[in-house]
Amino acid sequence: MQSLSNKRNLHTYGQYVARLRLRDTLVKGKLSMNESTIWWLIAGSLVGIELMTGTFYLLMLAIGASAGAIAAHAQFSFSSQLITG
Repeated sequence: MQSLSNKRNLHTYGQYVARLRLRDTLVKGKLSMNESTIWWLIAGSLVGIELMTGTFYLLMLAIGASAGAIAAHAQFSFSSQLITG
């Protein structure tokens, strides 16, 4: 009985520690994404939707989003990224 009780305590303690770590990362803002990552996610989503629909214009938008991602990698300002993309 004692070992089962200890396992439960360790499990709840592990959950408690995980919650504290998650709270700390959310408060400190460590879960933020780079602008280039967001651009690449947009480009990938547009390509995926384009493959499902078979249209051509979404592919052009995906190419523009890729250009915005490259501009973000070059550390251009956000307005420059929008103009590029």
